[in-house]
Amino acid sequence: MTMRELAKICGVSPATVSRSINGQAPVNELTRQKINTAIARHGYAPRPIHRSPQADRCNMIGLMLPTMDHDFFQCVLGTILGTLPRYRQGIVIIPEDTGALEELHRIPLDGVILLSEEISPDIILKLNSLGLALVMCGALSLSRSFSAVHVDDLAAAYDGTNYLLDLGHRKIGLIAHSPFSISSGFQRIAGCRKAMEDRGLALLDHLVISDGCDYEKGYRGAQTLLEREPELSAIFAHSDTAALGVMSALEDRGVKVPGDVSVLGFDDTGAGERSRPRLSSVHQPIPDIVAKSLELLIHDIEHPEAKNRESVILPHTITRRDSCREI
Repeated sequence: MTMRELAKICGVSPATVSRSINGQAPVNELTRQKINTAIARHGYAPRPIHRSPQADRCNMIGLMLPTMDHDFFQCVLGTILGTLPRYRQGIVIIPEDTGALEELHRIPLDGVILLSEEISPDIILKLNSLGLALVMCGALSLSRSFSAVHVDDLAAAYDGTNYLLDLGHRKIGLIAHSPFSISSGFQRIAGCRKAMEDRGLALLDHLVISDGCDYEKGYRGAQTLLEREPELSAIFAHSDTAALGVMSALEDRGVKVPGDVSVLGFDDTGAGERSRPRLSSVHQPIPDIVAKSLELLIHDIEHPEAKNRESVILPHTITRRDSCREI
């Protein structure tokens, strides 16, 4: 599917689709959601910029997306689209669902960027059987057959929790990914737990909502946490998307941020800069993660006999804005 076809489906101009994907200019939220839904449903494949003279190269890379309703994945996609021209590559967006295997049969690709550690083993087996270069971008790879580029999720969550503890918070609730997600789920929960234990405190199980980190689950998770612990002083959401849902739920209940409850996100995608109050967040260096992922992938495409098997860990930081306060 081309950008023009995608624009026609959404009833907008190609320029609007481009702005929405790249995040370079404001786009109406309803329009952005319509475009994201269409991308996830139909896929998006701009024409390759260059055709390699090598017969076994098609200069097309696949990007396997779990969802577009998440600021982290949108930010990764926008960064990839802005970076690919220097590699003279086109991109095909493949929804990460049961239709992915059919897409892989149909579309010629040189390599695939993976974004979710929870990807089906059947898809991994198929990708390997096709001899495609692979890289995991932004998450730990459970396979030793390809590289991964990510932050140290345990250490990042540990530092995020310590940031809240240093501000005086003790009753801290978590909105977390499923613990079956090794890096974004299990590792981040473990990092929070270790930070609490190192202070002689306990991370109480009833204050951990590990059902996922989209906006709606952040909203519902905040409601559940307040019902379970009315004296909660901080919520650490393990994605900015979920953190924005948390802040909406608190606002709807008349709970002030950060006056009554502090909120800390994870990813620092830029959405937090536009929220009110501005969201404090554990910062992932997404442009660097994408750049290194593409570097490894292109190397493996060009040198299939010497594929990388690296686990590259990039540094995280804490971005301090307005949603957390000292108590």
